[in-house]
This record gives sequence, C-alpha cells and structure tokens, in this order.
Amino acid sequence: MIGDLNDKVKFKARLVAKGFKQKEGVDYNEIFPPVVKHTSIRILLAIVACENLELEQLDVTTAFLHGSLEEEIFMEQPMGF
Repeated sequence: MIGDLNDKVKFKARLVAKGFKQKEGVDYNEIFPPVVKHTSIRILLAIVACENLELEQLDVTTAFLHGSLEEEIFMEQPMGF
C-alpha cells in the first residue's frame, strides 16, 4: 500500500488465538506484553537527566517473535479466510 508521498504504509497485527474464549485462572494465570510501559521510560529518562548520565537506545523488532510459550496451543482457521 502506498501512502501520501509514495511512502510505504506499514500495518501491524497480533494474533490472539480465540483469546475471547479464554478464562483467567483456567486457560492462563497472568498476561503481560513483553514491552516496557511509557511511565517506566519516563522515569528512566528523568533519572538519566538528573544524574547527567549517558543514554543509549536500540530497537528490537523481534520482541514478540521470541516470547516463551509453555502451553500447547490449538488453533483453527475461521470460515472464509
């Protein structure tokens, strides 16, 4: 897909296999995304600024690809797809 100035437009999606049918305590105990909260980043930046520290940054694009999965997952494709 092409954007305004012939730039590529990227779309991101996350697969949740029938997550709507899962029940807390039965199908899972706790959930969390393997990413940091914005408030944590702001606190870290404030500490860096107050202590006059150096900050380095890197972008990890495969965070969701390498998450650990301990349970067996069964999936089926919906009709029409």
